[in-house]
Amino acid sequence: DSSVLISFALAEEEVGKASGNYFEYKGKTFILTAAHVAVASRATDGVQLVVKERFGIEKSLAKPVYVDEATDIAILVLERELTTVEPQKWLRKDHWDIDIGDEVYYTGHPMDMNYMSFKGSISKIYSDLIMLQSWAYMGSSGAAIFDQRGRVVGVVSAIKYDIHAVPQMLPSLVLVAPLTYLNNQLLYEILNNDRSED
Repeated sequence: DSSVLISFALAEEEVGKASGNYFEYKGKTFILTAAHVAVASRATDGVQLVVKERFGIEKSLAKPVYVDEATDIAILVLERELTTVEPQKWLRKDHWDIDIGDEVYYTGHPMDMNYMSFKGSISKIYSDLIMLQSWAYMGSSGAAIFDQRGRVVGVVSAIKYDIHAVPQMLPSLVLVAPLTYLNNQLLYEILNNDRSED
């Protein structure tokens, strides 16, 4: 239910989209997404991030307040809080607490099919990356990955490509950016303006 569509708007026209999730932590609300989603919004002058509510009834401009390109994690704050979507309580799952075979879930906005939910399982764990056996397509980037108890494991970062003579997309292998460095203390500082975007 916390899934939101992030739209790249240029002169009121949508030029791209991605995924994110709406959370609340200690009285502050925010959007969790992938850093490359936030960076894409800065790549072209005039492009803005617009967070849309599930049924398209409302939208709000979003501003990146934390962008870590090394881990592909970003935090956005809304210009105006959403009134038709309840933010989910922030529950984080530590990287060391994830096991191969764990079932996880996410809802994203692949291609032109908004609000699609997927189930998968953890296939491999690296110090800075989790490989997920599931499905992801363009537009799913930034969707939060949840465990069975509703704790956030990471965000959809990319789809695995097989680089041989002819590059092939392997949509069943999804790369997940874990929340290794985004602990609760850092999140609190970000949301209380104790840290800048960079």
